[in-house]
Amino acid sequence: AKSVAEPFAFAEYRKQKLRAKIDLKREKSRVPLPIVPTVNKELAEKLLHDEGDFITNKKTNRKVGDTERTLAIRKDPRFRSLFAN
Repeated sequence: AKSVAEPFAFAEYRKQKLRAKIDLKREKSRVPLPIVPTVNKELAEKLLHDEGDFITNKKTNRKVGDTERTLAIRKDPRFRSLFAN
């Protein structure tokens, strides 16, 4: 009965479904940009950049470069007392 009342309803429905699928694919293909806080942009960008530099070692499941970061924290005078006996 509906096909008699609205003969092009199915065609419109198909177009709408096709548009929805295309929009979904477009959203998936876009790479989301990291959100940088507005308070300290320079520090946030530096931390994001440093995070991207470390590559995960699959055997040990640790990031390559963690030892350098750990050594730097141990030598920092602000945190030295935490690592002293």
